[in-house]
Order: sequence, then structure tokens, then C-alpha cells
Amino acid sequence: MLDTHCFPAEPAWRATFARSCSELVRDQGLAGIQLNIEPCPSFTPGYLELLAELRTALPAGSRLSVAAYPPPHLLHSAAEVHWDPAFITEVSRRCDDLVVMAYDAAQPVARTYTHLVASWTRTVLAASTVPVRIGLPAYAEAAPWHNPAVENLTHAIPGLRAGLPEDRTRYAGWAVYAEWTMTPEDEALLSAGQP
Repeated sequence: MLDTHCFPAEPAWRATFARSCSELVRDQGLAGIQLNIEPCPSFTPGYLELLAELRTALPAGSRLSVAAYPPPHLLHSAAEVHWDPAFITEVSRRCDDLVVMAYDAAQPVARTYTHLVASWTRTVLAASTVPVRIGLPAYAEAAPWHNPAVENLTHAIPGLRAGLPEDRTRYAGWAVYAEWTMTPEDEALLSAGQP
């Protein structure tokens, strides 16, 4: 959590974190890391520097993936959980791929959630310079920011399809959160409706 467990504005913390990530990748034989700091508003002080330092510290050939926020929208504009397109571009210039969290949108009805996923998909793919995967929800935990009856694969997949541009150069597919909560029905939806 930003400013509780993660302190990207502090150079000493960034250096220690980058070194730890490098050691983890090297010692465990991992392909790379995915950075996920929540919340993380656009242009959080030190965030872009952290990405650059991670890139330098990680072993050669390691992948640096970022769990990214979707852009703000009139239907959901909370600054702490959205990235401006300009920030998405800057983040993408410092990593290998983005996985956009297209959920926790606090939508009351399916139609607006599907519309949000379409809009987010279009905007992020236009802003990114690297491959993008769209994160889709498959979890039933209810919260003020997540209504599982609205935010689910049944409503997310049509939004993803509607948001894909003709040129899918940067579209790398989808990622489901969370695999361990998926039902057989979710698996069937993904198999049948894979964009």
C-alpha cells in the first residue's frame, strides 16, 4: 500500500526494493516481476523513477510488468485509482507490458460497467507503447467498489470486445482476477467469448 508499505518518493526505499526484486528474480529463476502499488495516482512522486531503477537492477532479459490503472471516466473518476493517458504512456515507456485492472468500478448496473470496460480498453491501448492485457473480474467478494452481479466476465467480455480497435498490435489478451475464484461457468465464458 502506498505510503504504508511502499515509499517510491524515497530514493533509499527505491534502491532497497529494486535490489530485493533483482535478488528474488535471480535466486528463484523467475522470468521477471509485476509491480502493483495500490493506490497509486497518476504521477505519484518517485513512481517513474522506481520503474527506471527496477529496469536497471533486474537481471538482463528479465521482464518488468506493471499492474496498471484504467483512465478516469465520467462514470468513475476517483483519482487514486485511475491513470491519465499521459501517465499510462510514461509508465509504458519504462516496462515490458501493462495489465490494466478493469474492475472495482463501483457500477450499479451492467450496462455502465460494460461501457467502462470498452472505453478503458480503447484509451489504454491508444496510450500504451507496449503490449497490454486487460484485467477482467471473476471474483464474488462484494465491496462498495465491486458488485459481483455487475462486474463479472458476462459483462466484461462484451466491453472488451467493443473496445478493441481494428489495429490490435498492442493488445496482448486478457488476464483474470482471480484464477482461484473462477467457476466452470467462468471458464466456459472465456473459452467461448475470447476476444
